[in-house]
Amino acid sequence: MKHFSKKRFYARNLIFILAIFCMSILWLYYHNFRTVIPNFVYRSNQLTSKELEEAIKHYHLQSILNLRGKHPGLGWYDNEIEISRRYHIKHEDIALN
Repeated sequence: MKHFSKKRFYARNLIFILAIFCMSILWLYYHNFRTVIPNFVYRSNQLTSKELEEAIKHYHLQSILNLRGKHPGLGWYDNEIEISRRYHIKHEDIALN
């Protein structure tokens, strides 16, 4: 039976904890959908088409406020407009940058 020192034990645990922490940060960054006012206002980063459709169905969204401005011809924007039309959701564009 191998004997592991306390130093190795703590080093492995630290690496494990750091890996979990990094994965959590990445998950929050890429899945950044949050409630601002329950049942009324939600915010997110740019959702994929699938994530947007799931959010519309789950939260019964009625409008989308895009703070990046109009960008016709770009995939993410065109998908957002198409999904908004398909689900009869009001889509507003405001350029903050």
